[in-house]
Amino acid sequence: MSRDIQSVNPILAQWHTRWKKNRDFLAGKDTVSLAGKTYLPEPVVGMSNDEYERFKLQVDFYPACISVMEGWMGLIFRKEPQFQSPENLQQIQYVITKDADSLEEFSRLLVRETFTTNLTGLLVDHPEAHSGLTAANAIEKGQRPFLSLWRAESIMDYEFSIVNNQRVISYVRLFESESKILELELNGGIYQITTHYLVDGQVADSKTTIPTRLGKPLSFIPFRLVNTKSSKLPTSAHFEHMVDLNHEIYMKSGLLTQIDRFLANPLISAYGFETEKDKDGNPIARIWNFGPGVVWESAGINSKIEVKEFTGEGSARLQNRIDEKKSQLARTGARILQDDKAAPEAAETIAIRQTSDNSILAGLARAISRPLQDALRWMAWWMGENDDSKTQFMLNTNYLDRKLDKSDIDALLALFNADMITKESIFHELRDAGVISETVRWDDYQAKIEQQIIDRPAAAPTTNDGGASA
Repeated sequence: MSRDIQSVNPILAQWHTRWKKNRDFLAGKDTVSLAGKTYLPEPVVGMSNDEYERFKLQVDFYPACISVMEGWMGLIFRKEPQFQSPENLQQIQYVITKDADSLEEFSRLLVRETFTTNLTGLLVDHPEAHSGLTAANAIEKGQRPFLSLWRAESIMDYEFSIVNNQRVISYVRLFESESKILELELNGGIYQITTHYLVDGQVADSKTTIPTRLGKPLSFIPFRLVNTKSSKLPTSAHFEHMVDLNHEIYMKSGLLTQIDRFLANPLISAYGFETEKDKDGNPIARIWNFGPGVVWESAGINSKIEVKEFTGEGSARLQNRIDEKKSQLARTGARILQDDKAAPEAAETIAIRQTSDNSILAGLARAISRPLQDALRWMAWWMGENDDSKTQFMLNTNYLDRKLDKSDIDALLALFNADMITKESIFHELRDAGVISETVRWDDYQAKIEQQIIDRPAAAPTTNDGGASA
């Protein structure tokens, strides 16, 4: 099939403006302000550029989207993701990408990107093997799979096919840089990568490689789309509604700023003043200075000056509308932005509301975890592991504070003694309850316990009759 290598699928291209808006409002005031009239229309038609720039600087920006994003990220990563894997994958989890990102750092990038656009790509790539490679020195020489993240705007096209009665990705085109485009394709059931090199915007050269495992080509493309709605096509990010509300607040703040400008500067009308003329009889434009110490003189008996001040009655209504939008944004953002209520709420009401909000966030976390788990399983498989069940990954989905009493702890110990839960499970339960600091990781905690056992003094020797030796 002939394809235009440098074109973006029109279905994807129509989302670029939307994605940019989400990114701009997440970036903050400077980026939004730089976009000018794209997000903040001029309040008066015919305003000069200088006037608009001065006006724009006076408009307040409510950083709601940033606060909500940081709040969501804080909830999901208040505990590190649950990760279990075979030894080969454990060895590379702290350098999971070619940029030396750890798995936890990578998962943070993935969550933020998916919240922003709801379309992120995951690709597992393996460098070509070279001579002298052994199982012992493969990782040392960098001959191991790497994980990479592709932003929505870098995904130029993709296609699905049905293979063995399953829907699989059969084609992907990725924009890596101004000088390189990647084509991932299933050709006759064999995975191949074609790298197109660009010079001055035109394809100058192309190279095709066929990745292998144990000398055999792959029969699938190790690429996953991350979309919280399990859709083949781009869909609205859960964050978009908050961006739109934030935009509405910004525009209404612009109108309120314009009202304040009128309130601060009265409208002056002057009648009956003679027009000054130059020596040739041409009218001279009068400069009407206004302020303390300024005096206007007129010889005309019909001269009249009126000063009109605006009452600003509409500004209160506009401020109420802004407050309503902020309240809507707070409800959408899981109450992260909501002001403290003057009247206390019943504990049951708070619990119901928190459970509802947290269930939505937990659902998003699970939807993002699944494709990342698939990618990690591909990495383990590429390194020789054939049992997918040994690789497990899940982002934190527990966002409620918990308290453990003695009976809870006794129950945990009973489950452990019955070999029904692990030490790591008990560790997470204790940390969720605040017994162990949230900043402590399981690996570090386990190492400290093991060191504590090593440093523990040996017990004094005893005799067979139970008495101390003489």
